[in-house]
Amino acid sequence: MEGKTKALIAFVVLLALIPVLPALKRYLPKPVTVERIVEAFEEAGFEVADIRPGTMAAFRQAADHTAMKVNGAQVDIFVYDDVGKIAKQQQYLRQGPGEAMVEAWNLSEQLGAAPNPNTPSDVARKDMFLLVVTDDNDDLRRRIIQTFEWL
Repeated sequence: MEGKTKALIAFVVLLALIPVLPALKRYLPKPVTVERIVEAFEEAGFEVADIRPGTMAAFRQAADHTAMKVNGAQVDIFVYDDVGKIAKQQQYLRQGPGEAMVEAWNLSEQLGAAPNPNTPSDVARKDMFLLVVTDDNDDLRRRIIQTFEWL
């Protein structure tokens, strides 16, 4: 008799939860996809344009690549299927502290070196997605990275 009572109570609780489950679903995090990333940029007020499949996937050892312009900044999204490859590429693309100091203080130019011809870029990772933002505007790069990390 005691086992039947517990089963009946569990059944009643499950029946009571059925109407509540769809409401709880909206609080679960959405999976990260390229479409969700574009949607997040648009929700944050960025203008997203020129979305196209990229050709750099093999170059970065990625499974897929999508390129786009976000408020004029070049944004490349790489999708990986191997944790080792994404970690290696993230380390490769990340700027070291010494490089950041030299760039911020223009030390190389002050010592007579030619200005760096490369446009500055920042990198961020979320799950198996690697985002690379390339633009001269430091604040724009930071806001794009921040929006991506908030997904």
